[in-house]
Amino acid sequence: MVWTDEKEWGLLKALDPLTGETKWDFRYFRAPWAGTLSTSGGLIFSGDEDGYLMAFDAKSGKNLWKFNTGNRLVTAPMTYTVGGRQYVTMPSGGAVLTFALPE
Repeated sequence: MVWTDEKEWGLLKALDPLTGETKWDFRYFRAPWAGTLSTSGGLIFSGDEDGYLMAFDAKSGKNLWKFNTGNRLVTAPMTYTVGGRQYVTMPSGGAVLTFALPE
């Protein structure tokens, strides 16, 4: 192992699957353990070590929304539909948080 004085960080990166070209990236302050979820509606959901659940525009990488859950996030967000409405759910500590997506 090589030890450096560089602070820990992480990266969420979107790649073009045909060319491997980087389309956009988002740098985290620390390396995340949480998984990532993409939706057919063009959203990317991801969580970080500081407890933020975030939504990104899949094409531009723009951070559209973030919510501090109060605990570090270490699992992947989930999505489901009930009565035609889509929801995203994220476990955080001893809680399970669920948000309705815009119609």
